[in-house]
Amino acid sequence: MAMNEDAPQEIPEARTEPRIPALDKMAFAQLLNAVRQSGLAVNADAVAAVRDNEFRTKRYQKAFDVVEGLYMRLGAEAARRQSELLRQEVRYKSGALKMTPKEWLLRQRRETEKTQKIELARRHFTRVLDALTVMRVETPETPQIEPSED
Repeated sequence: MAMNEDAPQEIPEARTEPRIPALDKMAFAQLLNAVRQSGLAVNADAVAAVRDNEFRTKRYQKAFDVVEGLYMRLGAEAARRQSELLRQEVRYKSGALKMTPKEWLLRQRRETEKTQKIELARRHFTRVLDALTVMRVETPETPQIEPSED
């Protein structure tokens, strides 16, 4: 069977991995804002400090370590909050927590909004951590020489 030269030739598509978006100060600002809006006890100022110190000076491993620690803390706080919400729901359903159905519904709406803000913070953390992972692989850090105290 002869190939028709006029027929379009199929070119094998080059499969490229999805590129992680570049990390900039705006990503840190979005993360900082999301952490503050989450209402959890996570040090939002530490995000700004990482942006202004480690990220600016291209110490990506250190930036990753600090941001990862904050992300773990956010996860722990979110888990603690979730278990508290479940305890309160059990108390409400058993009648131990006195609240009208309307009050309970309003409370549930507020808690749902807060949960959405926490999930937004998680997504921003993931984005920053993914980008820092790529950056620390692509940009080897130069060792910082500490002055000796002789």
